[in-house]
Amino acid sequence: MKIKLILVALNLLFAFASCSDRRTVIGVSQCSNDTWRQKVNREIKIGQYKYKNVDVSFCSADNNAK
Repeated sequence: MKIKLILVALNLLFAFASCSDRRTVIGVSQCSNDTWRQKVNREIKIGQYKYKNVDVSFCSADNNAK
């Protein structure tokens, strides 16, 4: 019984700790900027709207390996 109570308390603690105002930045690096990658980037951007605290940043190497 005591262990169950401790587990419930820990679960509540983790639930409240996850409700923070932290921002999460996801960086997406693509090797080129072709049509397929533009479509993928749009889909990622659409998925971002589900989360208020997530920013997505895109960059492209424009076919330059350096």
